[in-house]
Amino acid sequence: MKTNECLKTFEGHSRTVNCVKYLNENQIVSCSYDRSIKIWDKTTGDCIRTLSGHLNTVWCIAVLSNERIASCSSDRTIRVWEVESGRVIQILNGHTDVVNRIAKLSDVRLLSCSEDSTIKLWNVDSAECLRTLSGHLKGVLFVDIFGKTKDLHFLVMSGSKDTKIKIWNINTGLCLQTLEGHTNAVECIQILSGNKIISGSWDLTIRIWCLNTNSCIQTINAHLDAVYEIKLLADNKLASSSQDGTIKIWDLDSAECIKTFNMKSVSLSIDAF
Repeated sequence: MKTNECLKTFEGHSRTVNCVKYLNENQIVSCSYDRSIKIWDKTTGDCIRTLSGHLNTVWCIAVLSNERIASCSSDRTIRVWEVESGRVIQILNGHTDVVNRIAKLSDVRLLSCSEDSTIKLWNVDSAECLRTLSGHLKGVLFVDIFGKTKDLHFLVMSGSKDTKIKIWNINTGLCLQTLEGHTNAVECIQILSGNKIISGSWDLTIRIWCLNTNSCIQTINAHLDAVYEIKLLADNKLASSSQDGTIKIWDLDSAECIKTFNMKSVSLSIDAF
């Protein structure tokens, strides 16, 4: 980050890359509009394996273990893959529209969210949908684990095209909190200290929320187009990516942008930033 220098380029996908994740110390995995998933050697940049099977755009990847990954697609399915062989070992059917994002809850349990306005919890071994969360009024773009209650129930956070952020108890299926303030779709959320969260939206802003008061406590006018992803860095810094073709680094203490990377295009993910 000291020189704005691009250290390595991975070439192989034929269309826009939507998500990049670390698979292990030596490999990364990516997915694309070209319907494929690729596993790469992080050092050489070589594509080690291509996973094919989805019938439409692949939006997101979740690394379940060193041996298994999951992916979700516009074809309305979630697929579980064996990394070594590249074969599909499970297909999860249940969503009735595009599956936008998935998140690992455990090695065998997976969260998903969809344009059908629901969030689902899955057992990836049995392909069983364990619970469906309903409450958003439009497509859900983001879901991830938030934490646990005192009685060890999992808490989940979600962001939607209905402009709202919700906190759920996945064990009971109840929505515990709804945060309102964004004026367009909420694409991404991260957890901050002090019972706060931070979100990015198609309304061009990044917002910090206090869950104790259920209110937005800071708004950063971040980008010239939709904010796709945010990722917490060391020393209270934040990275954000946008449809405007930039990745920005923010100092959250001052809410100032301290560095901008100009790109030809930016994927929906900066997980491996």
